[in-house]
Amino acid sequence: MVASDGPTASWHTVSLPEDNAKAFWGYPSEGDQHTVRSSIRAAEGLLNSIESAGSTWPKAFWQEAWHGSPCLPLAESCPTMQVQGIVTPDRIEDVSGALEEHWKRTHSTTAIDARHDAVFGMAFYCIRILKELLGIGIGTSILGRLALRTIVEVRINLHYLLKEENLELWKKWREYGVGQAKLNALKFDDSLEPPKYIDIESIEQITGEDLWEEFLTINIGGWSGLDLRRLSEKAGLKDLYDSHYSWTSGYTHGTWGPIRESCYQTCGNPLHRLHRYPERKSLRETVEDAAHVVDDMLDDVDFAYPGYGHRITEKTKK
Repeated sequence: MVASDGPTASWHTVSLPEDNAKAFWGYPSEGDQHTVRSSIRAAEGLLNSIESAGSTWPKAFWQEAWHGSPCLPLAESCPTMQVQGIVTPDRIEDVSGALEEHWKRTHSTTAIDARHDAVFGMAFYCIRILKELLGIGIGTSILGRLALRTIVEVRINLHYLLKEENLELWKKWREYGVGQAKLNALKFDDSLEPPKYIDIESIEQITGEDLWEEFLTINIGGWSGLDLRRLSEKAGLKDLYDSHYSWTSGYTHGTWGPIRESCYQTCGNPLHRLHRYPERKSLRETVEDAAHVVDDMLDDVDFAYPGYGHRITEKTKK
């Protein structure tokens, strides 16, 4: 029987066959419930149609349930995957030190060498990010996803440049970065107070290192004229892009999906209708994925300048 509210409360009787009634009563733990689920949904729809349009008791019921009972976790959080001992600060230091030695062996000129600087610079940059990921709690945090996104983007750019193997393209990539330094230096020139983390002297130094800044062109678009998805296709790394970039980009832009995953939990209290409540959650570990992408970058270093066999997640290659 179902009651409707209001000054003239009434009751409605719903009749069920005996077998159905027993199955309903035993739901969800007793017997085969596959045929019952659809019947329950249909009955719920029927009851909704019985209620008058101006009924206020459902809202009052849920309000009382919300105020009178606590939020409960729907289920235990998935255990955080632990990084195996292969990815350690000492291991990363060994790989980085060996990379510096390889840089010395392959560094042949004090003139501007856009290709050599880019290949090693990208690798050093991502190794540094990976080492910072090992900080306590970083790999399972929002920042861990931002770090992984950056490593993936740098990896795609490096592989694309190596595949195209065009000196002018290497120069274009470098000049784009210098132009961005110039753009930022101009923004903070007299009229705008720089934030505390901005080192104006460093930015101005980068701006004038390769070319007198008056001759620098500022490109406000992408350095290649392609978005990263197209770059990944041309580089043959579309699978890497699809695996890592889209979801981590949501973390960068703060879209609802990542906010929901990292800051809210589904309430398991049946009187709360599976709403979400705030909870800071430990996310899945990113270090292992990031380390594998860095190792792929080190493969590129070895391709561009043979003789470098060190990797982070694998034994040193002969």
